[in-house]
Amino acid sequence: MKKMKTLCRWTLAAGLLVSGVMVAEAQVLASGEPSVPASKQASAIEHLTTAAFREKVYDYNASPKEFQYKGTLPAIVDFYADWCRPCRMLGPILEEVATAYQGKIKVYKVNIDKEPELAQVFGVQSIPLMLFIPASGQPAVQPGLLQKEQLDQVVKEFLLKK
Repeated sequence: MKKMKTLCRWTLAAGLLVSGVMVAEAQVLASGEPSVPASKQASAIEHLTTAAFREKVYDYNASPKEFQYKGTLPAIVDFYADWCRPCRMLGPILEEVATAYQGKIKVYKVNIDKEPELAQVFGVQSIPLMLFIPASGQPAVQPGLLQKEQLDQVVKEFLLKK
């Protein structure tokens, strides 16, 4: 009998939770706001595979001695890993920067656990590691966690040269 009461309580709680979610969803739909949760909305950051990196950023096989950027907008490439706490702290900061400068710069992320070849090519020994690529000229490498103000400064003074 006690198990039955507990089961009924859990069923009731689940029902209330589901109906609350449905009411909230209906309110969002009625308000005209997008119903996609923030965590599922499109990101201004693009995650790159090794092949996509060679296509969009730099083909180190074609020109191994000289960095030749393939993009037209300045870029930030963040080398990271999911298990890295500073990398996880940098994620939202990079998202803010990518959104603030959307259309002016590109922001890419490379997971070194999934793309070890890129980590090796760029000599990644500690993460996070950011590669700042101006539209023309040579890139700069910055290891470690940067705050939003520091990233803004790098974007303005190095990538956009303002």
